[in-house]
Amino acid sequence: MEILNDHRRRIVIDDHVWIGRRAIVMPDVKIGFGSVIAAGAILTSNVPEKVVFAGVPARMVRQNVTWSRHVYGFSEGELAAFGEKFGANPPVRGGHGL
Repeated sequence: MEILNDHRRRIVIDDHVWIGRRAIVMPDVKIGFGSVIAAGAILTSNVPEKVVFAGVPARMVRQNVTWSRHVYGFSEGELAAFGEKFGANPPVRGGHGL
């Protein structure tokens, strides 16, 4: 998803991203696939794939994470999305991000 504002500055949010409540994303920031932005974080820099960013200003607190909306692991759609993005190494079924 891509959002453009009046001044042609961009915020780019890849697929399967979780942004916590009251998090602020500043202009010209890209959030990578599968990342998590903590509640209340102020994001001022680009976020790589599969990481957790938290704090004010936000910084990386954990790497190589996965998350799911399902209590009992990943849905078939989530596994397919990871397979398309990362090839033959999808996350382990039943694994949780944090």
